[in-house]
Amino acid sequence: MSSDTLLVVLVAIVMVIGVAGTILPILPGLWLIWAAALAYGLFGGFGVAGWIGTTLITALAVAGTASGVYLP
Repeated sequence: MSSDTLLVVLVAIVMVIGVAGTILPILPGLWLIWAAALAYGLFGGFGVAGWIGTTLITALAVAGTASGVYLP
């Protein structure tokens, strides 16, 4: 297995755990997914699309956290 494949598999596993964390209140789901995406960009290399995607996922994470605080 190459290092790129291993990175993708590890990030996917962490993101699946993060998705489970959106249902289970024990895990910080949204920020775990964000951290996995950021780690992938840092270790895999950002391109122009990577920076746009990171900006988008950061905005969604902030909006999701804010809505989780203000809506209930």
